[in-house]
Amino acid sequence: MLRYQVFLSRLIIGLILWYAIVVHNGWSLLSGGGGPSQWTVVTVIVLYAPLWGILSLGFYAIFNIAMGVKNVRDVPEAAMELEQQILEAKQEMKKRGILLETTVATTTTATTSISVDAKKNS
Repeated sequence: MLRYQVFLSRLIIGLILWYAIVVHNGWSLLSGGGGPSQWTVVTVIVLYAPLWGILSLGFYAIFNIAMGVKNVRDVPEAAMELEQQILEAKQEMKKRGILLETTVATTTTATTSISVDAKKNS
């Protein structure tokens, strides 16, 4: 069975058991069966068990995310490899005649000359 299938089967069994306990004991939040003044700690825990389950899963997820962020390792080898690939890409671009620095400078120069021409015409 896949994990989600195991989780869903346990969830369904848990909800069936919870419903059976609630119906058998006559506890209900809507029908006023006894009211909150007559509830015990066990009654509150059982009635709100689905809510406790959802909250527990939320805290579990937050904990797992926090631990994953805490345990992320820095990989200096990957950083060096990335720098090497960047250098190789720059060399390849220079070899093909595509120069990033020149392209940026040309664009700036072209913009400047257009601005100067516009001022001369006005």
